[in-house]
Amino acid sequence: MHSYNFKVYDWNMVALDGINSKLSPSKLYREATKGSKELSSIILL
Repeated sequence: MHSYNFKVYDWNMVALDGINSKLSPSKLYREATKGSKELSSIILL
């Protein structure tokens, strides 16, 4: 996406994928869910 000049925006929880497109899926998951303890549902796209 970055090589085609697409802009990436993170919503609600910070996953850092907009900052570093080379993060592993497991690191993205950990970053996206670490602040979710007070939430009852997680929708991760």
